[in-house]
Amino acid sequence: TAFHTNTHFYLAILIAFSLPLAQLTPIFIALMLLNWLVEGDFKNKFKNIFKNKFALLFISFYLLHLIGLSYTQNIDSGLFDIQVKLSLLAFPLILATRPCNEKSKNSIFFSLVAGGIVASLFMLIRAVYIYLTLGKNDFFYGEFSILIHPSYLSMYLNFIIAGLFLQ
Repeated sequence: TAFHTNTHFYLAILIAFSLPLAQLTPIFIALMLLNWLVEGDFKNKFKNIFKNKFALLFISFYLLHLIGLSYTQNIDSGLFDIQVKLSLLAFPLILATRPCNEKSKNSIFFSLVAGGIVASLFMLIRAVYIYLTLGKNDFFYGEFSILIHPSYLSMYLNFIIAGLFLQ
């Protein structure tokens, strides 16, 4: 329905924007999954999944981890690993069943760009303020990237830069 399509699109925009900020992203992902479940029509959704080989690749990778759980000695660590990798199952299920047109993809990407800019400006302004008021240098690694782990921030910003070059 139009409601679920619009909800899916706006949640994708919010997820993309919040990725570099990392605070609300899990809530938006949960809402997207809930929207997908409430929409129903699972028969057609699963037909679409089996038509999408790329989605099946990620789902298969997750299923291999589930099977590997039966071989582990440390079940707590294995369950944590399955939980961390749940997006390898959820996102292909959700995204493969709701294809996106080029205009929507561009809007979602530019939402990610806007989130990257907002996060970068916030952290830069914060570091400058701390330097000017306390004389403390917070321009490096964990002291600078307080919103998200520095490696994730770097990955998102590099993805954004590469995407902008390819536009």
